[in-house]
Amino acid sequence: MVYFQSFNHLWAFDVATGAVEWSVDVQSKTIGGNPYLYQNMLIAQSSRGPVYCFDALDGTVLYELEASGISGRMGDYTVAGGVLFIHRNAEPQTLEARNVENGQLIWTSPVQARMRGPIVVVDSDGNAHYPTRSGMRQ
Repeated sequence: MVYFQSFNHLWAFDVATGAVEWSVDVQSKTIGGNPYLYQNMLIAQSSRGPVYCFDALDGTVLYELEASGISGRMGDYTVAGGVLFIHRNAEPQTLEARNVENGQLIWTSPVQARMRGPIVVVDSDGNAHYPTRSGMRQ
């Protein structure tokens, strides 16, 4: 599959034929985000709207997290070890850890105002997980 997020849609195309497999509305007001594939889940955000978790094969919404002022910048979320880390860019700003399977909150921590840049997570095996412009870790 080829995944692409436009202004207000997330698209999945067949890699061999280019045929549209599915598309969903992501309620974006400005620019699209960077979809992030983790196992069979595709995490996507709309600018200043919800963060969604989709089934990557058929586009079914697995869960949706409420709007938080996330601005569509690279680096607002990263997944490592089954945990979705989100920087909530709203007042008060927080860093959240959530179960990537169901979106349940694990913990939250305040961060410094105007925090910018990607979230980098180093797991217990020493592997670094971080977003890139494509939304995927290297």
